[in-house]
Amino acid sequence: MAIELAYQQLLASGERCACALDHAALRAVLERELPDFKVGGAPIALFDGADRETLKPLLFLCEGEPRPLPAAAIPAGQILSVGDLFGDRRHTVFVLPLTFEAECLGVAVFQVGSGLTVCGMLREQISVSVKNIALRTEIAEQTQLHERTIQERRAVTERMKSLSILAGGVAHDLNSALGPLLVLPDLILRELNSLARNGRAEAERLRSHVETIRAAGTRSTEILRDLMTLGRLGQTEKTPVDVNRVVANCLTGGPLLHLQREGKQVEVALELHPGPLTVLASRHHLERATSNLIRNAAEAIGDEGLITVGSARRRLRDAHRGYEAVAPGEYAVITETDNGNGIPPEVLSRIFDPFYTSKQLRGGSGTGLGLSIVQGIVKEHDGYIDVRSVLGQGTTFDLYFPCADAP
Repeated sequence: MAIELAYQQLLASGERCACALDHAALRAVLERELPDFKVGGAPIALFDGADRETLKPLLFLCEGEPRPLPAAAIPAGQILSVGDLFGDRRHTVFVLPLTFEAECLGVAVFQVGSGLTVCGMLREQISVSVKNIALRTEIAEQTQLHERTIQERRAVTERMKSLSILAGGVAHDLNSALGPLLVLPDLILRELNSLARNGRAEAERLRSHVETIRAAGTRSTEILRDLMTLGRLGQTEKTPVDVNRVVANCLTGGPLLHLQREGKQVEVALELHPGPLTVLASRHHLERATSNLIRNAAEAIGDEGLITVGSARRRLRDAHRGYEAVAPGEYAVITETDNGNGIPPEVLSRIFDPFYTSKQLRGGSGTGLGLSIVQGIVKEHDGYIDVRSVLGQGTTFDLYFPCADAP
């Protein structure tokens, strides 16, 4: 009869332990259940991950009453002495491991009141409950991470869609209007060169004005390319591309020529992955994203500094939580690092907003579209962006693109 009653009680106790959703709920169940099994003293503690040297207290019972838990973790070898649960009384305890399959979860100590069989079944119930709580927590975190990623992508997609419609229309009209502005200065400069050879000093003054017009036209075409890139997002053809070649191409012209025209003393270092990094992408768009990062870094540095551009292969076994959540997988990563002034925290959350810029307006300043285009290109290629910045030390951008198994 006693064995039957104990068995029924263990079944009910197991059901209540299995319903615990967190450690606090499990602690409350055990505080009620263990005294019914004549377990007067019971320190129970859990390992923190792979650390086997310390234990995090889950429950302390003394004479059937709960005791306050220590605020800090306790050394694993001192679980029998912490809290003075047994005092100077002569006592006998079972020290049992809490395990699930081959995983060690913690240690349970039961002061002898019931037999070893009952304590062994209690140990199994607690082990299963602790593992269930860990699995629920992991599932909840993964679900939250997934929902956050979906919401971020949906918001970015909606913003970029509306902006693309606007940018496409504006770029088409401006492209036609800027034609004469780009062509006529070259014709005028030719005529001024012939005038200068004839000794006319007035030609030099006119030359400087025309050079200003041409520089403005060139800058306008760069803005147009940004707008046209935005307008064509979602319409690009993706082919296997080597990220190393894309990064190297960006450092042979484009941004570097732009820096030379502005007279900046900016050194650009290249650090490429030793092997090919293949992704399915539009080569033009990847070059545009990399160029925009270099140009943005140069403007952040000022007149002198260092920019490091590189590529790497990264395999994420777990989700990476940075500026945005990066899902597990294998990625080709384009990294750009500068030693500029850094980005203030209040500005960091807005750097990808279209037309937002914190730079002072001047001839070479941006329109606020550069980083918006980078984000749009990355999202179009199912990638992710991570940003790290420290005021006074610089900023690092990581562009994650899924690797492709293609030649």
